[in-house]
Amino acid sequence: MDLRATGSGGEVLSSQAMGVLFEDVHNQLDHLCADLERTRKEIARNDEHLRQEIEQIDAELEDEVHDRRDGFDKLHNEFEAFTYHKVERVVQELESCTKEHEIRAGARMRQLLDTVREMDLLKLHLTNISACWAPFDQEGTFDRRLHRQLLFMRERRELNLQVQRALHVQFSPNSVP
Repeated sequence: MDLRATGSGGEVLSSQAMGVLFEDVHNQLDHLCADLERTRKEIARNDEHLRQEIEQIDAELEDEVHDRRDGFDKLHNEFEAFTYHKVERVVQELESCTKEHEIRAGARMRQLLDTVREMDLLKLHLTNISACWAPFDQEGTFDRRLHRQLLFMRERRELNLQVQRALHVQFSPNSVP
């Protein structure tokens, strides 16, 4: 079997006729190859351009992440400083309130002790007056009571002195709470 190209009438085509016959096909093929090459180059350019844009966007995102992280750290540090100052101020106010309360309590205690001391002095003076009038007593009832009251007053005075010394040491300006 002969595989050579033949025309419509069965005759064998010459190489020149074959060139004309496939010239359109070769031109189309050349155009397609050129289009394909242009498309490849355009795709490569677009791909490179898109890759650069992606790298630029990644860099911007990284910068933004760092900026936000820095902003958050700065805000966190400012909050910590603010909180520290507020807590410090509250602690100072609590300490001053506690000191004022202790001072007022000490003043009240001193006032009460002064009142107790004055009452004891009054009782002592009344007891002394009673002792002075005892010789004029007809029934002799003052001696026992007088003796008990004098002992009680001495014990009470000693106890008050001990409490006053303790309070003086506790609430003196030189003592540290």
